[in-house]
Amino acid sequence: ALVDEAAPAAEHDQASGEVAKEGSGQAKAGDGKEGDVVSGTAKKEKAVKKPKPTAQQILTQAFILTFLAEWGDRSQIATIVLGASQDPFGVTLGACIGHSFCTGMAVVGGRLLASRISERQVSMGGGVLFILFAAITVYLGPPSH
Repeated sequence: ALVDEAAPAAEHDQASGEVAKEGSGQAKAGDGKEGDVVSGTAKKEKAVKKPKPTAQQILTQAFILTFLAEWGDRSQIATIVLGASQDPFGVTLGACIGHSFCTGMAVVGGRLLASRISERQVSMGGGVLFILFAAITVYLGPPSH
């Protein structure tokens, strides 16, 4: 049986060229361009930009986040009590306006704060405050009525 010694070399060259092309989409084996596997140049990673969320996605996310965060908190309990003893339409309207005002201040404040400190610093500060409030609650005990 005859063995073609040129075939393995040709296959290697073809495979090297294909790998190099995959690296940058344009590079060829040995041409020295970015992503060239044969010449050993490093392939630079390009940052992939996420698509900007649509208004509907932002609205949905804000609604779900606010709904779940507010469900069962003290302001909702207070609104239930107020709604039981007062005009439900007035309580609903007042609660919506009050919550909208409070949320609007949080959004504007968050935007201003984000321009001065990082999101990580905000998270760390919030975590420290929660731990501090927990320690104070443990130390003082539950409120007695």
